[in-house]
Amino acid sequence: MFDLIKSEQGKITNRKIIIKLLSHHGAITKPRLQELTGFTAATLNRTVNSLEQSGLVVVTDVAASSGGRKPLLYGLNPVSAYTIGINISRVYTKAALMDVTGNVLEANTFSMHEKSTPQATMQNLLQAIHGFWSKIDKKKIMGCGVGLVGPIDKEHGIMLNPANFPVKGWDNFKVKERLHQLLGCPVIVENGASAAALGEYRSFYNHLYRNIAFINCGIGVRLGTVVDGAITTHLNGGEGDFGHTCTAIEGELCNCGNYGCLEAYMSTRLLTEKFIDLIKQGYFSRALQIVNYDINALNFATFCTAVEEGDPLATDIVKTAAQHFAIAMSNLINISRPELIVLSGQLINNCNLFYELSTKLALERVQRYSPIQVQFNKGRLQDNAVLVGMSHIVVDQLLE
Repeated sequence: MFDLIKSEQGKITNRKIIIKLLSHHGAITKPRLQELTGFTAATLNRTVNSLEQSGLVVVTDVAASSGGRKPLLYGLNPVSAYTIGINISRVYTKAALMDVTGNVLEANTFSMHEKSTPQATMQNLLQAIHGFWSKIDKKKIMGCGVGLVGPIDKEHGIMLNPANFPVKGWDNFKVKERLHQLLGCPVIVENGASAAALGEYRSFYNHLYRNIAFINCGIGVRLGTVVDGAITTHLNGGEGDFGHTCTAIEGELCNCGNYGCLEAYMSTRLLTEKFIDLIKQGYFSRALQIVNYDINALNFATFCTAVEEGDPLATDIVKTAAQHFAIAMSNLINISRPELIVLSGQLINNCNLFYELSTKLALERVQRYSPIQVQFNKGRLQDNAVLVGMSHIVVDQLLE
């Protein structure tokens, strides 16, 4: 893409401005482009025409008209450039080839387990990405974006000390340096939850909201926020430490050493452990019938099945977790005022009761004294959210 926009310096700047706007807003009309850029009609037409001639911009559709000729919608040509997106989480690692607009063209997913060392994971990624490259012109790859579990050192692309990772060896691992050595293209690293928030925002909500939050509820609780269309950067490359906000003074002991943290009540691991522990103490659950009374076969999936079937023990555990999550979300709403909260992760996707209860209780808490309007949903990109967000981040940063 950059070879195609090389020209006189002023023209380079104008072309980059147009490309970045189309990346942020999607397909838009020339009048809207002129409004956003402040270009004269002649400058705008000359710039857009040159981008069309070089194949970077195409007419994608026509817009609605208030009378007269319908205006054309201009957007990025999807096949003019590509990005590689990677999401390294505690549960899985996923790599994808995407076009310059953030559409996922092909993807590969690998489970993360006790043998998923950095070396093994890098090798899996290299094999997958070479498969992508065999189907396109490698010269059109803009770069690789990697979403990581925090805390991270973004500048140097290092995963610092991720909690609850399934295998040791990831502390202080130089992800950016290693991938650059393997791939030879620019590599950009970002907090995965922040990337997911941007992915959802750019794909569906940039015309509807200014501020959104993305919360992933799984082995940990991860938060990413977008304010006025830009990612909120947290200190130390963390995820806002949302999972360690206090929801119960002198509450349960958290793995961080404090008491009463949100993660002490609603991680998938802790919910499962509490469920099994109570059964071992003599409490009955229908989940025992599912596993033919083999306690060792109980896991998060059987816990969720028990909840779905109305099992009293599992339901009570979920209700308690939902109450704590509602407290944390209401605090977030009162402080940050997101207009939309996107909820994702294993706990949200596999336990609808938790989602319904926590969002209902959070709304009740914030609306008791203030008519705050906030929407909730489960996200539309699912496990592609981080990848799509990283694609947009790559395009943005390389156009700076």
